[in-house]
Amino acid sequence: MSKSTHVLKIQNGSKVYTCDLYTTMAEARKELYPNQPLFRVKIGNETLYAPFTSTLDSATESTPLVCPLFAGQGDNTLYCVAQHAFYKVNITPVANAKFTVIAYENIGNVLYEITRWNSGAKWLPFGTELDIAVSGDPDDIWMSPGLVITPNTEVWLVNKNKEITATAPTRWTYEFLLAGTTHQTVTVKYTQPGKSETTKTSTSSAQYISVLAGTTWSATVAGATGYNPGSLQYGSSGTIRDNNTIIDASAATLKTFTLKLAATSNQTITLKYKNHKSDGTVAAEVTKTSTSSAQSFTVGYGTTWTATLAAATGYTKGTLSASSGTVKAATTVSATAATAITPKITFTWTNDGWTPTATITYTNTSGNSATATKPSSVTIKYNTKIKITDTKNSTRYYLKITQGSTYKTAIHNKESWTSGALTSNTTFKIVGYYDEPTGSSGEGSGGEGGGGE
Repeated sequence: MSKSTHVLKIQNGSKVYTCDLYTTMAEARKELYPNQPLFRVKIGNETLYAPFTSTLDSATESTPLVCPLFAGQGDNTLYCVAQHAFYKVNITPVANAKFTVIAYENIGNVLYEITRWNSGAKWLPFGTELDIAVSGDPDDIWMSPGLVITPNTEVWLVNKNKEITATAPTRWTYEFLLAGTTHQTVTVKYTQPGKSETTKTSTSSAQYISVLAGTTWSATVAGATGYNPGSLQYGSSGTIRDNNTIIDASAATLKTFTLKLAATSNQTITLKYKNHKSDGTVAAEVTKTSTSSAQSFTVGYGTTWTATLAAATGYTKGTLSASSGTVKAATTVSATAATAITPKITFTWTNDGWTPTATITYTNTSGNSATATKPSSVTIKYNTKIKITDTKNSTRYYLKITQGSTYKTAIHNKESWTSGALTSNTTFKIVGYYDEPTGSSGEGSGGEGGGGE
């Protein structure tokens, strides 16, 4: 610090103000008031700088700022007469507006910043140049208002205080995009400042919606029937502060389910289905047949199907769980168990001279050979034969055998006759008599069965 031995006295009427003098501008600003203007005094070839005192800093409009009109300096004291005043520059606040005022001192046509501020008042000397700006606060919500400077719009201080204010800011208007989508609905709810909530839903076309800056929004997405919704691409809520807000969702996907063809045996389920695909098309019909193991197929929601059931030979088919349907959830096509056909073979025994008897040899439902003597009926395995054996050791006593209404043969003297393969309920009439019928001789070994009558 280099303080001069000189002091400056400023006289305004009967008042005298005393200021220290410094040899450098930097020291003068640093010592007392770093952002205040300096008063320059030239003594011979030396320029000295005086920071304003607290008395001057809090002065009124009429407090002087001097120019160097020297009266003398014999006692290291300079005297000069006040010619110009300080002026008050005041910012009157406006809601949602931000002011910036920068004050400059012009030294040799070079501007040096004195101070800058955003609110309240500053006292500045005559000739101070001002840079005044106002913007919306925040500026992405509020448009810049118009500056109002009184008593005039001059940007330097000459002879009046300055009042700085602005017109009321207005909000920006922006657009947001509600993107088009299919197979799902994006619902956006938004509230503009000072207004009630509005709801918009997506369509297959894009929608551009105009709103005030600061509008808040939230969005949800729901899939159409049979579809999984996509996910919101750019968040589910926000505040609109520009034209870049996009509310969109990734593509919806068709729900898929398992179409199961259950295992079965001794019968066949034939399943036909037309798969619905995510792009809305329907695939060509596919045919699947059941096996002893379950089969599963992945199909889209809305896939249609039909089923038929056919029994294997020797079995009666079960009942299908359903014969057709549309897949809207996991679906199983099945059938109750097939049941084996077990023909019932009935015997009638008629006395036409003697009371007949015979042994019946057959294959039971378990597949085992069995024998019965003069039974009224037996149950046999499907597609097997029976053998009728005469048990009377005599050439005079005959057994006449009729299958259904068809005469087959006559046997005697412990002869046997074997039927053909039997696949349905059949009645055999066995008649005992004495005389040999015309055209009958020997043992019937091949028989005729077929299907019974």
